[in-house]
Amino acid sequence: CESPEDRAAGYIAEAEKRLDEGDIVKAEIDIKNALQIQPKNVKARFLMAQVNENRREFQEMASNLRAVVELDPEFSEARIKLGSLYAMAGALELAEEQADMLTEVDRERADAKILLAQIAAAKGDLELATLKLEEALELEPSSMQALGLLVSISAATDLSGALALLDQGIANAEDDRPLRLLRIQILQRAGKYEDEVVDEYRGLMSDYPDEVAFGYRLAQFLAQAGRVDEVEPVLRQIIANDPDNEEARLALTQYVANAQGPDEAEALLLQFVEEVPDSYTLRLALARLYQQTQRSEKAYEEYERVASSAGNEDEGLRATVRMAGINLANGDTSAGEELLEQVLAVDSLNTDALLLRGALYIDQKKYKNAVSDLRSLLRSEPDNLQAQLLIAKAHSDAGDALLAEDAYKRVLDIDSGNVNATLELARM
Repeated sequence: CESPEDRAAGYIAEAEKRLDEGDIVKAEIDIKNALQIQPKNVKARFLMAQVNENRREFQEMASNLRAVVELDPEFSEARIKLGSLYAMAGALELAEEQADMLTEVDRERADAKILLAQIAAAKGDLELATLKLEEALELEPSSMQALGLLVSISAATDLSGALALLDQGIANAEDDRPLRLLRIQILQRAGKYEDEVVDEYRGLMSDYPDEVAFGYRLAQFLAQAGRVDEVEPVLRQIIANDPDNEEARLALTQYVANAQGPDEAEALLLQFVEEVPDSYTLRLALARLYQQTQRSEKAYEEYERVASSAGNEDEGLRATVRMAGINLANGDTSAGEELLEQVLAVDSLNTDALLLRGALYIDQKKYKNAVSDLRSLLRSEPDNLQAQLLIAKAHSDAGDALLAEDAYKRVLDIDSGNVNATLELARM
């Protein structure tokens, strides 16, 4: 018997609670339920913008914020956030337009002062930007956004002062990670601080062993700095911190393959498979390595093991498709087709299976069948380059010149430098 307003309010209250708890997925469901009842509910639209912000979906965030200020021109927090987005995107006129619509009272808010500082900095008025940021920090000493902008501006003229300001903020922050990453950025920008950057990353890895991103960033920095001998120990440390991290194990395997060769990579993968015997991902990587080194029988055995264990899970279907590929490459068409049919019976839109069957149909001159499979794939993945190239080849081989030309043009829309499509169009 609740009114629509009460039902929407209930969903919004639940969404706010879930956002505070960090449950973005369930919060979004509640927000969408509220918007289904009241499409013009300002609070729900603003909460959706917060969900977008959390996911770094800035275009969607801006769209929701524009809707908020159109529905409620006095919603200052939304206007400030929208202006800040415009400023970060370099759309200064739009940012200033939002700032100009703020009341004098709203302009005294800390977040409004940060917006004014962003605009001033973008226009080159660093003195005004610094003043506004200092005022914002007086109002909200814990504002990392204000501190980060102030440090970035100060670093251009006073590096030691900027670092001292940053160190003070790090000491007082409940979560110091963003500021410590900013410190690394400033040191990198200044140059000649290579060892300090490495020490900062190592400190983050030590203090936050569960966050593998810090280790990856350090490994990337070392590689770019030419300190390749130090990369492998970093990747091994990531694995030691998080033994279940398959991605880190694959990254180390790839590094070893590039630096030492396939034999060493194979030995490492075998070790990992022994340590984590239930990992389908590692076994698939081992099978792929066998394929790349022309050992299709051993690859087939590994794929078969994964397919048998994983069944209709994604990894099992992937392994079955690769078994089909090996069969087709070895000339056993009937066995390959049978495996592809098994996969497509479970997942009719399986990308790998449709691609492989489409290529097979082209070889068999069954062009209509090939086009049907590839169109099914492209409906769900319109930017799939391989599928677009195959459908172009199917049309070309079938003598449908106009359709082939259109398909190759679509390839160039996806990859403007694609040599195959360019040559085929020139030939046509």
